[in-house]
Amino acid sequence: MNEQYQLILLALLIYVVTYFGHRIWHKKIRIPRRREFIKRYHFSASIHKKLAEDHPNLSSYDINTVLDGLKQFFIIAHIAENRRIGMPSLIVDTAWHHFILHTAEYNHFCKKAFGQLFNHRPNSSIEKPEDVASELKLTWQIACNIENVNPKHPTRIPLLFALDSKLDIPNGNYYELIEDELRFGQKNNDSHSQTTYPVTMCASCAGGGSNNFGGSGGCSGGGGCSGGGGCSGG
Repeated sequence: MNEQYQLILLALLIYVVTYFGHRIWHKKIRIPRRREFIKRYHFSASIHKKLAEDHPNLSSYDINTVLDGLKQFFIIAHIAENRRIGMPSLIVDTAWHHFILHTAEYNHFCKKAFGQLFNHRPNSSIEKPEDVASELKLTWQIACNIENVNPKHPTRIPLLFALDSKLDIPNGNYYELIEDELRFGQKNNDSHSQTTYPVTMCASCAGGGSNNFGGSGGCSGGGGCSGGGGCSGG
């Protein structure tokens, strides 16, 4: 009986050591490796070409900046873990669409970066506006943290939120700072005029501003994986 008890204790000890050892390895080694893989990833020339065909006014430098924005979105998804995040940029969402259509390349990337497929999920018409806003606010918070910006009192706009305005993307999502207040608007194809609305800057902030936090094309991402721009990942 005593020997059986010792075997049970040994089995429990092995389980505990294995469990916590794996968690430490995952946190200290695997996650940093995956994020470094995302940061260093080089997109294929055909994705550059597709973006250039869609937006002939963009330079090669501009397209590389867009793809840097897509990398930032994937890093944000990593940090968010199982929480869904929203895509604030129309042009980055377009890049994501093209990447997904390169099926073999995208599957390989996802396996190395996430360990599974990172799905792109357009926000449905039945999804609550407050849920969409919450996803974008989480994206805002993490993007600010990555760039060392105070999400409640920003002095500049993170890359992922700035790209549509910076590159003058038609029908893009435009964020601007006016006296420390983040405002959102969209620019029409046939007009350079836009109306902007104040938006709440962080998921934990109550009151003030609008829940219309923007979002490109209705997509989101995250939560074990779906995503972006009017879209989400999860």
